[in-house]
Amino acid sequence: MVRGMARPANTDSSETRARILQAATTCFSASGSSGASTRQIAKAAGVSLATLHHHFQGKEGLYSACVDAMYEEFGGIRAELMAAVGETPGARIRDAVRRSFLFACAHREAIRLTTIDAIERGQTEAKTRVDLLLPAIEEGAAALAAFSGRDEVGLRLALRSVSYLVVRYALTDASELALILGLEEQAAEDLVLERIAEHLGDLALGALGLDEGEPS
Repeated sequence: MVRGMARPANTDSSETRARILQAATTCFSASGSSGASTRQIAKAAGVSLATLHHHFQGKEGLYSACVDAMYEEFGGIRAELMAAVGETPGARIRDAVRRSFLFACAHREAIRLTTIDAIERGQTEAKTRVDLLLPAIEEGAAALAAFSGRDEVGLRLALRSVSYLVVRYALTDASELALILGLEEQAAEDLVLERIAEHLGDLALGALGLDEGEPS
């Protein structure tokens, strides 16, 4: 009888590490770094405490690994935002805001974790600021300044303000947003999120001083 091809030696190890990271992200996003224990995380991941410590050397290392993994995932949205579509700059901004918001909604646990991390530190972690946050803000402000003629510093602040709103709305339960919109609490989540995305687009255009029909 022919046996199946053997799995790579590190396959199980990689899968175990990923499972621990996912469980830790869920626990940390719900309870913060101080509220979640390694024993709780190990149980949620279906591994022993010894296995968790083998991969991450304790809670501090595991927490840092979760935050790093989340920011790495967020980094992937930058290329997608640069591909935002629309016939005018305003339409492209609206599309970029919509994509950002729906991405954040699809990654609520990660958004919650990185928000908790920033609150506990009192600031965004230095490496993240240098590698992710500042480049994204600078690229966006420079692109907007090129066709709008507005001051880049003001545009940076406006982009940061919009990003805060995107995060806050993404962390709000859809049933609460439905009530704010005057809909039934059980309204379809897709409908609610699209309405909020449209609202955020309006706010972004106002904050950036753009008209959606303004030519390039």
